Amino acid sequence: YEKMAEEMSGLVKEEENPETAEETNEIANDAEDTYRPETAPISSENRKLTAARKRDLLQKKKVAAKKASKQQKKLLNDVFRVKTLQRQVEKETKRSDELAKRRARQKKLDKLTKPNRISKKKFEAAEEP
Repeated sequence: YEKMAEEMSGLVKEEENPETAEETNEIANDAEDTYRPETAPISSENRKLTAARKRDLLQKKKVAAKKASKQQKKLLNDVFRVKTLQRQVEKETKRSDELAKRRARQKKLDKLTKPNRISKKKFEAAEEP
């Protein structure tokens, strides 16, 4: 059985090897055959011009980015200012509401604890009988 297995594995290896060898050769040939167009030579003047254009574009982008960041900061400051104003208004309304509640409670207590005043005539009329 072992001999048969070795022979079979040898046959399989022989069958696989030629196919894989052909495939690897095809892949290698494909890699060599790839077309790489070469760029035309660029003159020094054109290089200088393209470099200058790139510098100008980068500078413009930088300026635009700075402007955008400044505007963003202004907007954020405005938003923060509005939020702080809202908080202050809320605090003031809470304070005024609390004060109004305290005053109302105090008035109620004063009314309950304070004796009712009777006019002089009613007082005299109440004493006579």
